[in-house]
Amino acid sequence: MDDSISFPSAGSGDYLPLSALNDFAFCKRRCALHRLENLWVESSHTVHGTLLHSRVHKKGSKTREDSTELRGLRILSHRLRLQGVADMVEFKDTVNGITPYPVEYKRGKVKAWDNDDIQVCAQAICLEEMLKTEVPKGAIYHIRAKIRREVIFDTSLRKKTARIANELHFVLTQEKLPPPVLLPHCKKCSLNHYCMPNISQDNITYLNELTKLFTP
Repeated sequence: MDDSISFPSAGSGDYLPLSALNDFAFCKRRCALHRLENLWVESSHTVHGTLLHSRVHKKGSKTREDSTELRGLRILSHRLRLQGVADMVEFKDTVNGITPYPVEYKRGKVKAWDNDDIQVCAQAICLEEMLKTEVPKGAIYHIRAKIRREVIFDTSLRKKTARIANELHFVLTQEKLPPPVLLPHCKKCSLNHYCMPNISQDNITYLNELTKLFTP
């Protein structure tokens, strides 16, 4: 999906991009910095990702023996209040008819967290609403590892996707930055110096220095 730098304004009533859901599932504070503070710092990873998706999202179709691939398909869910462009959707011939199979492209290797799974599950929910059919599974294609990893859209993942979508809308409507939380992936985040995840309200040194700063 396209992780655009131009974000819809919070509280505008517009449907949020699916990339925002991935961003929020990865780190709530980073997502809020992007979409509330309009803070974006380019890195080699973000530039490469943008170039990748500009190629992936070129609209087109390809027919295979048992499926048709559509790229750059615009999708939307009224239930999740999300919209975006699917990297690729395969429409497979099955015993139950034509079944959509969303495939999300990611530049990185397979990771320990599930934000990508949540994003492709949201794509499935969009397709189900639009096409009135079940989408039981999809995939993440990890480009660097050259691995296509299948994702099953079970009840647990669907509930988590819906919950995080609701939290995303709530946080952006409140227009208040979530507190920093130190996570394993903070070190490589391009917003690390702005987020300052090492500082917390439990940091005694920080509190002491803050007190001095505002003491006459």
